[in-house]
Amino acid sequence: GHSLTLPLDKDYISTSETMDKCLSVFRDWMFGTSWPECVTFAEPESIQLLYRRVIGRLSLIFESDRGFDRSEGDIGAEISAANEQNKKAGPNKTTKATKDIKAYTTHMDLCQKALTIFDSSLIRIKEGQITFDTDTWHFLLRVLIGIADR
Repeated sequence: GHSLTLPLDKDYISTSETMDKCLSVFRDWMFGTSWPECVTFAEPESIQLLYRRVIGRLSLIFESDRGFDRSEGDIGAEISAANEQNKKAGPNKTTKATKDIKAYTTHMDLCQKALTIFDSSLIRIKEGQITFDTDTWHFLLRVLIGIADR
């Protein structure tokens, strides 16, 4: 789960592949297409505990510190500045700004995948394919509010 907290500044391609694989495992666990050995179906509480752990781990992808500079806070301005820097550097040069833009984009894609897992979970609950108990619902709501608050 902690692979979702890896920085995206240096080797963002292999890091994002690791994160993507982690998201796939969590998706499979949430949807019951594969289960870790620690889950016993005789105890519904262990399934709910698994759901809460997956939800908590998925929230880690939304941590804002990914190793790239966000001091300005305005991604649009940063992209414009990066494009200017790239023009000055020439067509065959890779600048830090270019790497930052790729890291931002990669991070946004990974966050979108996590949100899709949350969304698909809610659809499956509505369709009766999975069930959350009250504690799991409360935990999910707290996590989503925390994500929105970042």
